[in-house]
Amino acid sequence: MSKHQEILDYLTQLEVGKRISVRGIANRLQVSEGTAYRAIKEAENRGLVETHHRSGTVRIDRQAKFFPSQLRFADVVAITGAEVVAGQAGLSGRFNQFLIGAMTTEGLNKYLKPGNLVIVGDREDIQSLVLESGNALLVTGGYSISEKMKALSNSLGLPLLVSSHDTFTLASLINQAFIKQNLLMKTCHVADIYQSKKTYGYLHETDRITDYFQLQKTTKRVRFPVVNQEGNLVGVVSLRDVMASPQEAFLKTVMTKYPVCVELEDSLASIGQLMVAEDFAFLPVVDDKGLLLGLVTRKQVMDSLDWTGSVPFVSSHSVVDFPWLQEKDGFSLFDSVREWSKATLLLAVNDLAEKIMEDAGKKHIIIEQMMIYWLEEMKQGSKLFIQPHLSMATRQDIIELSIFIDETLVAKAMITSKVT
Repeated sequence: MSKHQEILDYLTQLEVGKRISVRGIANRLQVSEGTAYRAIKEAENRGLVETHHRSGTVRIDRQAKFFPSQLRFADVVAITGAEVVAGQAGLSGRFNQFLIGAMTTEGLNKYLKPGNLVIVGDREDIQSLVLESGNALLVTGGYSISEKMKALSNSLGLPLLVSSHDTFTLASLINQAFIKQNLLMKTCHVADIYQSKKTYGYLHETDRITDYFQLQKTTKRVRFPVVNQEGNLVGVVSLRDVMASPQEAFLKTVMTKYPVCVELEDSLASIGQLMVAEDFAFLPVVDDKGLLLGLVTRKQVMDSLDWTGSVPFVSSHSVVDFPWLQEKDGFSLFDSVREWSKATLLLAVNDLAEKIMEDAGKKHIIIEQMMIYWLEEMKQGSKLFIQPHLSMATRQDIIELSIFIDETLVAKAMITSKVT
């Protein structure tokens, strides 16, 4: 029997109301605190234990827990401030994808799947197609809805929503809601991925720089946590710290003191944001007494967030489907004077930039800046073409886009991205 299962069996046998802790389980069953923590979290997901802010973790009666994997149509109303004009009976329904119906009816029909949300403009043929295919409808621009569409929505029990926002704003609001939902569903913690101090390597403050180079040669690493005699974290040391000092100098004289550290219960989402913002290559992991347990590297965190599908640093085009990028007929969403919607074009440019970087093998990026220069009026045309050019560097990449409508260059865009 695995240690993990042994802990779960032990927790199952505890009396309801019994308080437990990671350290207590680790000491009683002679397992690592990381193993104890992971088992307790699984027990919590199974409804065996529950964690309270003040009283800690306690054994409870088994109960089913519900983690919503989708948004409700009612959530869209709250998020976007949209008006429900018909189909109120379907507001409690859930969906896990939304589309932008900016194309011909023939093109859109290939991408419609029942049970989702479609963002459209004022074209009634598109609105009718969306509802008849079993999808809820979100109309942009505050357009009025015909009685025919309202009747169809009510008869099918599918929500028909109207918002004054443009497509870009609505897509951004809903996309962010999906990302937050995914983070709540798939929260991973430091305990799930951290490396033990023995596996990674660490040093003592009384070690000398010669000891640093010996460990560096063995592990092929250049940064290490430093502990005192009791095993508490007191600093970190890197190659830059030791290069200008004598070989016999003690590490406590050259190390960086009071480093930022994390605990087993910290979420990878928050750790990832911290590491990107502060450019940390690794973070030591300590317990509530400051004892060094191990560490997490930025690569570990980024890879884990990517595996769970919840990377919060770029908008997720896996949530928003943009089939119109492949449509030769181009967009069918226009502004009030029947010109191409610049907001919709911005959405296309952002999505295309992400796809270009992904194809180049760079998954973990932050889009730092986007600039678009409008060269011509964007009159209605029959074909949109975007020509990309990627200049790659070690830490920063530049994507230049030339945007054509009917072979006329109408805009130039430049996107700067930072590789994390």
